[in-house]
Amino acid sequence: MHLEPTHIRSWKDLVDSFLQQYKYNMDKALDRMQLQNMTKKSAETFKEYAQRWRELAAQVKPPLHEKEMTTMFIEMLQTPFYEHVLGRVSSNFSDIVTIGERIEHELKNGKITQSPSAATNVKTLGFNNNNNQKKKGEVQAASAMPY
Repeated sequence: MHLEPTHIRSWKDLVDSFLQQYKYNMDKALDRMQLQNMTKKSAETFKEYAQRWRELAAQVKPPLHEKEMTTMFIEMLQTPFYEHVLGRVSSNFSDIVTIGERIEHELKNGKITQSPSAATNVKTLGFNNNNNQKKKGEVQAASAMPY
């Protein structure tokens, strides 16, 4: 609207002016690091989060392959989603979303508790420093929440 008619003598001039005006949009393309920093909002369902993440993933330059996208999504999930999705073998993004929705449902129903990761639940109770034997009543335990 603000172009001087004398500067636009051909379609090429119009295209060049347009590209010059809006080139910054091309420079603002998402990269992998920005996508990896995206987190689920507290009021957001898992499905809403996954859809928002997937829409942004489609804008990453250079484009992500399906397997890379799915792996990246799984790696950035927070507890307890990460713990339960990690054991699943799937390279399909929609399968991961379905699993995430199930986990969210089980969280709401109290069948899964939101606790520190299973890795931090591993307890190695102290040994007696004098003779490297377990103290009476102490055990070693590893817990993981099945799903």
